[in-house]
Amino acid sequence: MPRSARYAVITGGAEIDVKNASGTLIASGSLSNGVVNNGVCDFTFTIAVPVVSFYQIGMPNHGSVTYSMSEMNTSGWRAKLSL
Repeated sequence: MPRSARYAVITGGAEIDVKNASGTLIASGSLSNGVVNNGVCDFTFTIAVPVVSFYQIGMPNHGSVTYSMSEMNTSGWRAKLSL
């Protein structure tokens, strides 16, 4: 799939998944509408998650980032994903 086509699906309403350390889906949600800041499109999302040791947060077919419970507490429960 061409790179531009991969990014075309990143819009408000796109799915965000949260998995535990073993890769089991534990929660999902969707992106808000994007806002352009300094040439970068920022999206927010809010998802209620259970307490687990590690969180894998990402979009289907776009990879994910992993945060420990400690890292999430330290960041104020904010995760940053970038493509």
